[in-house]
Amino acid sequence: MTPPRTVPTIPGWDVYDDEGTLVAVRQAPLTEYQRLYGAMGEVHARDEGELRVICTAQYELAQRLAQAEFSAPKIRRFHAAPDPAMGAEDARVAASAGAEVLGVLGSQDPPARM
Repeated sequence: MTPPRTVPTIPGWDVYDDEGTLVAVRQAPLTEYQRLYGAMGEVHARDEGELRVICTAQYELAQRLAQAEFSAPKIRRFHAAPDPAMGAEDARVAASAGAEVLGVLGSQDPPARM
């Protein structure tokens, strides 16, 4: 039987061991915008080093998304209901553009390494 490992302390995260997998849950809530563009409220890792890297990256991502969300509020219009004054064709074009942007920015695939 292996001895239980110590659970690391990571500022801003609650960390626990779930049957050999370290799980960190963010203490502060994320906005819908942050979640939409990839910030996660919970992350999993095999060891402490991996967990620290993931938590740091997620913290940085959430900070940058918060800055983007509040410095350029027009970006959020893609997620708003269509303007009733907008014609049907304009609404279709806006929805299509929004879906394209979300498809590119919301992709969960990591970038290819060279």
